Formats: sequence, C-alpha cells, structure tokens
Amino acid sequence: KNQQLKIRFDALPDNPLKYSQLAKVAIMAFDGSLVWGHTEYCRQETNVKLTWPESPRAYAPGMYYCIVNYAGKTYKRKFIVLP
Repeated sequence: KNQQLKIRFDALPDNPLKYSQLAKVAIMAFDGSLVWGHTEYCRQETNVKLTWPESPRAYAPGMYYCIVNYAGKTYKRKFIVLP
C-alpha cells in the first residue's frame, strides 16, 4: 500500500544509425489496459531514474506489467500490487 516502483537503467552512448535515445515506459494492467505511460529522451551515458507513481498512492491489487522500450529493445517485467 502506498509503495512506489523504481525503474532505473543506464542510457547508452549516442548512436543514431543503430537506435534512438527515446525511452517509452508503460505500466499495464493484466488485462492490457494502460495504467501509466511515460516517454523521455535520454541523454547519452546517464542514469535514467523513473518512479511510478510519482507520489505514493494506492492502486488496485493485482498483477501488472512494466514495459520499457529503449534502444531498439523491449524489456518486460511482471509485478504484483498487494492489498
């Protein structure tokens, strides 16, 4: 209850011919509906730190997915919100 999910990764060196520095992050409910979305242009070789939700609040208990699309790759992780 009133917990936050921390998302951290290191931005890669700039290489516009191979990938974009645009990061798209989504929190999806198990049914596929979008709960939260964030798009950010990452400065090369920096630590990227995102927090969901920005301010602590309660979300419906259940399974969620965190999806990060960055540098031509997609990373998915499941997590559970407990009552």
